[in-house]
Amino acid sequence: MGIKRFYANKDNTITNAFEAGLTTRGTGSNMGAADILEVFSIFGQASSSSGLTTEKSRAIIEFNTTQISTSRTSGEIPASGSVNFYFKLYNAKHGQTLPKQFNLVVAPISQSWNEGVGLDMENYSDAGVSNWLFANEGTAWTNQGGDYYTGSSDLTASQFFDVGTEDLEVDVTEIVERQLKYLDVGIGASVLYVYFQSASPNSYDPVGAPNNHTIKLTNTSGVSQTFTFDRSTDNTTNGTIGVQTAVTTNTADIASKFVAAVNDSTVSSLGITATLVTSISSDGRLVKIEQDIGGTAGDTNILMGNSATSETSEANTFIALYRFFRESAVIPTFDKDTGYLQGSTTVQFFDGANTLPNYGLGVFLTSSEEDSTSRSYYTKKFFARSSEFFFKRPIIEARFAPTVFDDRGQFYYSSSLAPAADNLNTVFLYNRIRGRLVNIPTIGTGAIYVSVFSGSATAPAGSALTLVADGTNVISGNATIVTGSHVSTGIYKATFAITAAATPLEYLHDVWHNGDLTTQFTTGTIEPLTFGASSDEFTERYLNNITNLKPVYEPAETAQFRVYTRPRNWSPTIYTVANVKPETTIIPSSSFSVFRLKDDLKIIPFGTGSDLETLLDYDERGNYFELDIGMLEPDYGYGIQLCHYNEYTGKWDVQSEVFKFRVEKRQAE
Repeated sequence: MGIKRFYANKDNTITNAFEAGLTTRGTGSNMGAADILEVFSIFGQASSSSGLTTEKSRAIIEFNTTQISTSRTSGEIPASGSVNFYFKLYNAKHGQTLPKQFNLVVAPISQSWNEGVGLDMENYSDAGVSNWLFANEGTAWTNQGGDYYTGSSDLTASQFFDVGTEDLEVDVTEIVERQLKYLDVGIGASVLYVYFQSASPNSYDPVGAPNNHTIKLTNTSGVSQTFTFDRSTDNTTNGTIGVQTAVTTNTADIASKFVAAVNDSTVSSLGITATLVTSISSDGRLVKIEQDIGGTAGDTNILMGNSATSETSEANTFIALYRFFRESAVIPTFDKDTGYLQGSTTVQFFDGANTLPNYGLGVFLTSSEEDSTSRSYYTKKFFARSSEFFFKRPIIEARFAPTVFDDRGQFYYSSSLAPAADNLNTVFLYNRIRGRLVNIPTIGTGAIYVSVFSGSATAPAGSALTLVADGTNVISGNATIVTGSHVSTGIYKATFAITAAATPLEYLHDVWHNGDLTTQFTTGTIEPLTFGASSDEFTERYLNNITNLKPVYEPAETAQFRVYTRPRNWSPTIYTVANVKPETTIIPSSSFSVFRLKDDLKIIPFGTGSDLETLLDYDERGNYFELDIGMLEPDYGYGIQLCHYNEYTGKWDVQSEVFKFRVEKRQAE
């Protein structure tokens, strides 16, 4: 299954546009229950004492990333690096003016917000939150119109609209992966530990505490506060860490002064709390710094500096900053000398700069277009999550290429006719226990090993055969063993080449085992083929069938479709039909598409681009693909079409067959 869709759990349009009288702005209006999302900028519709006015509208949409995380955990979507995520909004036709030649920006929202139940998108008569001014009841946006992470290019995406009717589709992989990592880490806010050292080997005499050294803390919104050590005072307000008395006592008192300065009411708007953590370090010198609201701004900007350049090395001894980590039920041991938390089983380290809390995505015009003093961009509309049109609702679509290309059914002996890559064959092991795929306990996700033997049709015999050493899968010093790898839960693969004997063996047997050969897991059978040159050029045409197609599927199903393919010009004799089991032809590059029969609406187009999300897997039984039926609206009929890549022409050939089925919800009994 190379495609999975996730649907928005809330959306809204927020605006500062004028109400009908052109005197009052609709900044308090809410449109959370409307079935349309709207983005625009209007210049010069009204005037004020400062000149002609600008009116703006933005869309905000949120998706449940916990659902995406669950799908990854269950194996429905692969790990980071093997999947791309796309944010899609669908154009809504309307009878008003339509802008052309403009750009839309997509950026993560940096604080939580309420969807609301407003509907009125014309007169802005439905007051509620969220709106242009407020994210939640009583909680204003820091910036009117919403707060967004726009400072980093890898956290924003944009799309140019030429004629204005285009759908929006942008790659949000980096955003989603950071949000998933934030969930995996399991923290509610970003956490940093600071230890004030004086013990050997990082010795420091607190009486000589550095003066004018600074620590800069940044909150989730990007607002910073610099804290400065000052030996001339005991004051702990407005960012001063007064250590006049503390330097005459001990390092723990300096730590306490730091805590007092961070928690002082004069800097409370920063939203960062400091706490002495005696449960880990009883000497009172370990401080936990925590953002009240987690976010990447603080993750990347917790810094220590020194205004006196000559004392830089002393500052680095005075305060040691440690990486973010998650506390668990078991308190780890803190090593004051090395500055590390001991007990790796109870502490998970991570790079806080690559995490992002999920508050959704904002969609708006670029700043130059929103604030244009020469033209308006009115109005671009998209379907919202409450739209009656199932296939027009906002989605995040995960796309990934299949991972099972099992050559057991088309295994070839190495030949001088073939390039080196085509001489390699990959065979798979599927560890199914009680009907489900599970990892082999002693292997897990590590390496597995394969030896190849000759033998009869049913069993191996003799010694392991010598394979072609490629330096990666098979090494020259041990050319009888293939090093295999883990693919996904319960699935392993091994890639190798083997040269045929003068009289090619009719059967090969792949024996899967552990590294020291003490445990054999399973044995497979291979019937190898040989490459042969042809005296003519010929492009094969095929007949296709989905052999396990059902007339009706339910939305809760993830269905596997098995494809049988054979050459169109195959002409079996009566003897062949009676005595030979028809063998399917495996197409190395085959793709599928799904459309609605009623109106030919493309639901899943052929994914033959860089993601290859609709490419078919194949194994010994032939090509196949899996489809999440929940992506299809119930009570409609659908068609599946195939296309095969033609190696000779370099093009994809769409096959003529259409395989039809319906999707229906199960009736309550």
